[in-house]
Amino acid sequence: MNASTTLHAVHMECKADPALRRRLWSYAIAAGHVEVSGMGEIDVLGPVITLLDNMMMIKQHGSAGNTHLDIQALADALDTKYRSGADPNRYRFWYHTHLGEVYFSGQDDFTIRDLSRNMPLLVAGVFNRNGRTHWCVVRDAVIVAEWDFEIPGPRPSKDEFEEARRT
Repeated sequence: MNASTTLHAVHMECKADPALRRRLWSYAIAAGHVEVSGMGEIDVLGPVITLLDNMMMIKQHGSAGNTHLDIQALADALDTKYRSGADPNRYRFWYHTHLGEVYFSGQDDFTIRDLSRNMPLLVAGVFNRNGRTHWCVVRDAVIVAEWDFEIPGPRPSKDEFEEARRT
């Protein structure tokens, strides 16, 4: 995904390595009949946002039909990153899976608003087991770009699936 989009007179490019995209697709498959969620690291250089292959799973509450991110678990994970010398301000990519269609649900909208209150820049993405994705970039609590993307290539292999299950 090298999605380049212009919205609200803001030009930006959001890049992710193909291996990272496949890993996110594998998470959606490995999750089975529940949703998973996590935060990833980004790098920003001018209008280019690069998603880095440094992600962490975050606890969620709920069921397949109504799931929400555990904000305290996120705060604890970011504190752990900080204590290990990492910059927690670089974790601005919220990813999660849906069982069916990819869109930001009402709960997702709430999570995006909640996260973006404390993050001047946030990238959010939702993935399903068919390789379909939906994305947005939020700058200063305003969605400045939103798009769909289908991950190219064959369905993740058994090895990729097993690696995702171990995560």
